[in-house]
Amino acid sequence: MTPEETKRFLEAVRDDPVGPVYVVAATCGLRSSEVLGLAWRDVDLERGTISVRQTLHREGTAYVLHERRKTLKSRRVLSLPRVTL
Repeated sequence: MTPEETKRFLEAVRDDPVGPVYVVAATCGLRSSEVLGLAWRDVDLERGTISVRQTLHREGTAYVLHERRKTLKSRRVLSLPRVTL
């Protein structure tokens, strides 16, 4: 999406119960499995960061959290943009 399309999309989902998920995904460039794997322990509002430590995947009829161990870059701490905070 272009920046303008992203802005319009985020305005459209502002009051949606899962709107914050869209904001994090759109502003941090995370994969959907990474966003859905976030827990409050991964969020540091004082420092303005999130830690990508795990992902959420569907396995059959269950959803399972997987720790990020693939590469050093897959497990990372990201600075949150002001709009996300």
